[in-house]
Amino acid sequence: MNSRELASLLEGEHYGKEVYISSFCIDSRRIKPGQTFVALRGRSHDGHDFAEEALKRGAVALLVERRLELPATQIVVKDSLQALRRVAKLKRENFKGKVIAIAGSAGKTTTKELVAFLLSRVSKVCKTPKNFNSQVGVPLSVANFPEDCDYWVVEVGASALGDVKRLVELIEPHVRVITSIGEEHLETFGCVDHVILGNGEVFSHMKEEDIGVFPAWLKDCYRVDKKVLFGQEPFTAKEISLSLEGVSFLVDGVCVFLPVPSLAIVENTLCALAVLHALGLDWRAFLGCLKEFTPVEGRFRVLKRDRLFVIDDSYNANPLSVRKA
Repeated sequence: MNSRELASLLEGEHYGKEVYISSFCIDSRRIKPGQTFVALRGRSHDGHDFAEEALKRGAVALLVERRLELPATQIVVKDSLQALRRVAKLKRENFKGKVIAIAGSAGKTTTKELVAFLLSRVSKVCKTPKNFNSQVGVPLSVANFPEDCDYWVVEVGASALGDVKRLVELIEPHVRVITSIGEEHLETFGCVDHVILGNGEVFSHMKEEDIGVFPAWLKDCYRVDKKVLFGQEPFTAKEISLSLEGVSFLVDGVCVFLPVPSLAIVENTLCALAVLHALGLDWRAFLGCLKEFTPVEGRFRVLKRDRLFVIDDSYNANPLSVRKA
């Protein structure tokens, strides 16, 4: 898409020469040559103040809320974040594959990585990077997804009621997942009951063919017609064995090993297998692949040097994930 076409779709004003729009970035420090810099206004910083730096680093266009005195292609809109969300919405409307949304109080990123890792064995997968699960991170990720993917695996975060609902409205997932429920962001949720409600927004506006995936112990908390529950047969773990090398357990009589020394990843794995089942795939055929899974940074990664072992589980955590660790 070229910049003039994008300006028209966003009902914005176009200034400067017409350029090709490939992808978007909101951080001037991480801009890559050829990207469009989206200037967002935050609580303490205004992205418009960093537009010049973005251009110096290779940005080909600016998506801004006011015209800047800079020699660059500019698309001026009323609200940069809403414009980015609109780009993501257009991408979703044209996407013909399957979308998986992953919510929950803990284990979202690891489960997202597991699902994407397993699906990548059979298809091309797009996933939200790192923990880009916010009202900014999700539309930015989706706007940058290539068009030839078969699956989108999208982590959706929440710190208050309404957060997950807004993201679900944007990505319209076919499979909707809750990994776990526990204390999180109580300063804004207020209580665990609101945590249950907030994460349950992942099931809002479900179509007849959509499927929910969540822990069996939550089955009385949500009204979901089509669902796959983990924590009950066949998605249960037996004979769990933990060592510095990783964790092994039986699923449906088959021994599974992951090179991650964590009990928490057992539940994440059961959830990921339930997602495969919800997608109509033979999840048992993927069990052997799990031994090649590598955890993401800061989440039970084992660092070895000589005879020393360091377990890096330093990612910011809530009480539930600390207890699981």
